[in-house]
Amino acid sequence: MEKKLRDEAVASAIRAKVASDPPLNKKPWRPFKSRLEYEVAQIALEAALNNEQTDRLIKLCCRCAIGKEKFTFENHKDIHKKWDAASERFTKEVISMTFEDKIWDFEHLSKFDGENFVRFIDEPYTADAFWDFQSQLPERAKPLAFILYANKTKLSSSGAAKAYPVVARLANLPTDICNGEGLGGGYVVGWLPVKEDKEFAKKLGWANFKNKVWHKAFLRILSSLSSKSKTGQWFECLDRLSRWFFPSILILSADYEEQCVMALVRGVRSLWPCPICLVPRDALSDASKRHPLRTSSDSQAIIKLARMKRTLEEREKMLKEYGLRDVDNSLWSMTHTDLHFHDCGLFDDHLWVELQKYLNSLGRDTVSQIDKRFKAFPHWRNQKHPNQVMDIAFTDSSIPEIILKMILYAAHDVVTEENCLLGYLLLRCIRLYIEVDMYASLDVHTSNTIREGRNAVEIFSVFLRGATRNYNMKPNKKMHGSLKDSYLLRTNFRNVADQILRVNHWQLVAEDIHRHLSDFDEYHCSHAQDLNQSDDNILNDFLPACNIPLPQGKQVCLQATDEITEFRFLKVNYESMVDWRQHTDYLCCSPHFFGAPYFDCVFIQMATKKVIFGRLIFLFECIVGKHTFLLALVHPFDAPTGACLRKDKNLNFFRAQFFSVRSIICGALLVPDGPFDHLVVDTVDSDMFLRMREMHLEAGHLVRA
Repeated sequence: MEKKLRDEAVASAIRAKVASDPPLNKKPWRPFKSRLEYEVAQIALEAALNNEQTDRLIKLCCRCAIGKEKFTFENHKDIHKKWDAASERFTKEVISMTFEDKIWDFEHLSKFDGENFVRFIDEPYTADAFWDFQSQLPERAKPLAFILYANKTKLSSSGAAKAYPVVARLANLPTDICNGEGLGGGYVVGWLPVKEDKEFAKKLGWANFKNKVWHKAFLRILSSLSSKSKTGQWFECLDRLSRWFFPSILILSADYEEQCVMALVRGVRSLWPCPICLVPRDALSDASKRHPLRTSSDSQAIIKLARMKRTLEEREKMLKEYGLRDVDNSLWSMTHTDLHFHDCGLFDDHLWVELQKYLNSLGRDTVSQIDKRFKAFPHWRNQKHPNQVMDIAFTDSSIPEIILKMILYAAHDVVTEENCLLGYLLLRCIRLYIEVDMYASLDVHTSNTIREGRNAVEIFSVFLRGATRNYNMKPNKKMHGSLKDSYLLRTNFRNVADQILRVNHWQLVAEDIHRHLSDFDEYHCSHAQDLNQSDDNILNDFLPACNIPLPQGKQVCLQATDEITEFRFLKVNYESMVDWRQHTDYLCCSPHFFGAPYFDCVFIQMATKKVIFGRLIFLFECIVGKHTFLLALVHPFDAPTGACLRKDKNLNFFRAQFFSVRSIICGALLVPDGPFDHLVVDTVDSDMFLRMREMHLEAGHLVRA
């Protein structure tokens, strides 16, 4: 005990001496210029601010230092009060239930292909459903069509915390705006309850109760639109013109589970499992036949007749015959609404799961080989690159789509007819599914692509709804990220719905205020700008884009003293075969790109109008006289077959050729297949898919669709 007291006394004396001695470093915040700058940098580090957010924080600190504006916030409570005051227009309504108690008119668009005018469909307002909707409206009335998305998501990695947001988008807007973020994009308009109870999980009453809760909550979301869908409402638009709008739900975007709830069908085991049409369960595999669509009027009539039965058993028997539930559908409150759904879980939940079983059955070496091929797969701009895919569950919903595009090229010589016949047949099935998906996912549809798509699958409903980008779940699932961030960063993990929605409201208000501030700043800055521009800049940009002939028509001979400039990045503008607009490819030609060599493949336009593939080796420019020539050293993949090719293999020749950079059309994705061959990945995007189809047709190859 005495030793312990003595040690404590010594330690106390040491601490007292250290506290009384002056610190060795009198400016411990260095290399920062001041303690204030260090603390600002520390906040940026702790909050994981990106570069743009850090710059904004620094500018705010500078504005405070100048002192022209008064800063009155003292703590976080002051900020919360201001957001609450700005959010007073947004209100929450709780629903309780007890268990067991700018372009406003439809457009027909066509493009002349050199011989005929071909109709094309891209936006929702160019598809037939919009036409049918507007045809039912009074004269001078305009449709106001909404796309609603509803889907459960996990907020935590364990899945204990879940969210069920409802997102609304306006189908009248161009898809680039409608599917975007911010003004004109999607907004969370509701938060549905997620009810789980193991005691009642498999009971009919509990299933009906969950459906009733869903539709009562959804009815509240639709309540502001239901009455106006019958009478319409005059509204003054930004062009100062008043228009008579009739709102309607044009499309519901959801997974199959949510579709069953929305349409009140009984699911995959019922006699009529499809939420869209009346196809019998036994006929689901036959896509060659057409079946009548489900309509709200038919469903209401069936439920009305069923409720006239004397007993619950008789009522249930009749509803089972049609695959319906005894619940009032909230969507019946809307007029002009026979909804259509879209499901994107076929590959993720079914085809990929089955293929993994066959790959695992071939042994551990096969599984390892698939993962190695995914890791070695060439990169492609704006596409994620999973290095490992086998036996892994992905929380990112975009990863299965990437796997779908890559799996055939990773497994085509691993799963063969000889070692796994069923697995090989499944690969063929996946290829057919990819072709259907590629046609359906085109941003712009023409009557020709629809006809070709119908050859891939007998029922192809693009004419009705437009391109799948108008109603698929990708833009809406992106919004799950901000909800998950709010859960992790802005809640105490209890009663999270209220806290997440509160932050979501604040973000909406901040966005609205920011828009008004941008308009305010733009108005005041526009008068101070000099709008006069010199024609010299326009000519300097335009002339290099023209084809310049050789100087004086003579052959160019470079001298030993001539210099060239190397480039490792190339930006190429090209006309998309999907929507005929200008798109941009960013091509890399670098021996050291993020620690690894990266040489992109490209489409090259030959003088004979022939298109070939090639791999970039070296990019450079040389100046001859007064002219600058942009050139590319390319390994062309157009070597002739036969003796010459055999000699190249035997002697390990590597043939290269110089091309003008202007002959490069766009990038191409090629994956090595052995030491000498390559496979063209035509599934990477819609433009590549159509370019490869055209090249097959020009070469006289048999094209399935």
